[in-house]
Amino acid sequence: MKKIVGARASTILYNTLMANKGKFSNGKFILPANICPIVPLTLLKAGVFFEFLDISPETQCMRPEEIYSHINRSPDSICGIIYVHSYGFKQDLRLLFSSLRERYHQIFLIDDQCTCIPDTIGVSVLSKANLTLFSTGYAKFVEFGSGGFGYLGDSTDYIESKEVFLDTAHQKLVKKISSSLEECAPFAYIDSPWLIMSAGIKEEKYFKDIESQIPVVHSHKKKINNIYANIIPGEYHMGENFSWRFNIQVPDKQRILNKIYESGLFASSHYKSVANIFGNQPSPVANHFHSHMINLFNDYRFTEDMALQVGTIVKRALK
Repeated sequence: MKKIVGARASTILYNTLMANKGKFSNGKFILPANICPIVPLTLLKAGVFFEFLDISPETQCMRPEEIYSHINRSPDSICGIIYVHSYGFKQDLRLLFSSLRERYHQIFLIDDQCTCIPDTIGVSVLSKANLTLFSTGYAKFVEFGSGGFGYLGDSTDYIESKEVFLDTAHQKLVKKISSSLEECAPFAYIDSPWLIMSAGIKEEKYFKDIESQIPVVHSHKKKINNIYANIIPGEYHMGENFSWRFNIQVPDKQRILNKIYESGLFASSHYKSVANIFGNQPSPVANHFHSHMINLFNDYRFTEDMALQVGTIVKRALK
């Protein structure tokens, strides 16, 4: 197992895909429909094909039984899986990854823990994974605005790209895919130097900073989450297994968000299903939760007073 650091988690993903491309040049990766758009964009940049699976309403992650079923329908066409812990969902994947490796020896397994608590010593890393990813980018559990790290499996290669980054290319791509998602319009990818490759991160300091921030962030999130939990009726809570935000499922998401915004405060909904713009694959569960889930903020930008106000607004709106 080798530990690596990159400018972004997506940079590490790209470099890993490019270095191991010969292992999956004739197949597709399976991705969850509610994945961050940066991931399919990174696969497209690497020239790797993919398709989507819908998610479980309980975990917001792909269901193991659907993964098996999907592969078994055409075993030779699936070469890899990116399993995402949506909203930092805590779960033990040892059995799943061991079984996948046993059944499909050559499958490329990526464990995406980017919204989870960063694991700087590799306790959560699975021996069967080719790559395990963590992020300290914008809005992650520990947020530095950039940076990511990963753990490579023993048989996994890695080569750093030397492509020069252009911020204008990145901005253009973000605008284009945001428009496609908003309009549910097909997205046509055109490659450009949109992905930052150079990190300039001092590793020893980087990991020390992460380790010092984890208890601080954990304590702050706990205080904010307790405020939300005590105000908003429990029937709307998504549960404590999600470590990223305080997630609620409500009948009228946009009306409640508007009330929060009108008060000068903020919250968010999660990504629309990217399956809608890449081949329009069905993903009813992901679409449902985009329409009904609100992410209530609990990071350093949010004070206890702000959480009290937001919790009260939500409670009143639900009556």
